[in-house]
Amino acid sequence: GALTVPLGVKVTINADGSRSFDWEGTQVLTSVSGATYVNALINAGRQGEWATVGANGATVTTPYALPNGAIATSSAVSKGYALEVYFRPDRNWDFVASLDQTEARVSGIAPELTDFFATRAAYYKKYFDEGLRTDGTNSRNPSTAQLLVDTFASGVGASYAADVLPEGNARAGLSPYTAKLIGRYSVSEGRLKGLSLGTSLRWESGKVIGYGQTTKAFNFGGLQNYPGQVSDLSREYKTGSVIAGGTFITYSRRILGNKVRWKVQLNAQDLFSEQGLRRVAVNGDGSPVWALNPPRAYELSNSFDF
Repeated sequence: GALTVPLGVKVTINADGSRSFDWEGTQVLTSVSGATYVNALINAGRQGEWATVGANGATVTTPYALPNGAIATSSAVSKGYALEVYFRPDRNWDFVASLDQTEARVSGIAPELTDFFATRAAYYKKYFDEGLRTDGTNSRNPSTAQLLVDTFASGVGASYAADVLPEGNARAGLSPYTAKLIGRYSVSEGRLKGLSLGTSLRWESGKVIGYGQTTKAFNFGGLQNYPGQVSDLSREYKTGSVIAGGTFITYSRRILGNKVRWKVQLNAQDLFSEQGLRRVAVNGDGSPVWALNPPRAYELSNSFDF
């Protein structure tokens, strides 16, 4: 609606903490800690050696089953500032502008998995040291099957390291700065009374959509100085800034002896954004992941209020 004051300014300081959940990491752990070890020991004829941590922390010899509701967690804290300006120079013009700065950092990532790996380290390590392979062979009778240590490191190890590495860093995929501008001009008298036209613009600064890769020593879950591949947080892949928005024009008047309010409106969406493909993510090797930008769209509507 129309603003009631010529100028208004609002400044907001935001600080929000939340707890998020990583279901995928826990599922990967279930697969590698359970099926991979069970199958390797079965293939070696040594199934009786298999054991794991049960739902209540006790050692069990039944295949690992994810307890109901078991998930890995992390903390996220968002901080920032928001500036909003409302301006109405006269009865016909309305403007609203805003600028937001947001920074989200993650911490306390997957402490449950860290504890689990610490508990299982000695058990995993003895099979890594003997060179156990997925088909049940080991260093005494080697085969071409993958080493269990490589399966562990490239699967759950890489997933865990990728999740834990951003500890304390700003969250990727979030634009640190965004701005909006909404403007409207309304004709309040004369033959064009009831006509309004305006625009809504949104700007986003560039954001991180991926990282390059580097080699890092894995020292968890029985691994000792294992050269694993992880994201290199110093090699960021970023998008450019983005401008999006559209315009509208509307006309409204009373008809049929002032008994009905008629309104016709034309909206034009995504007039100012780039068309075609855009990068939405970048893999560790630098290869992009593409998606289609929303196409320009036009919508004409009529309404009658009785």
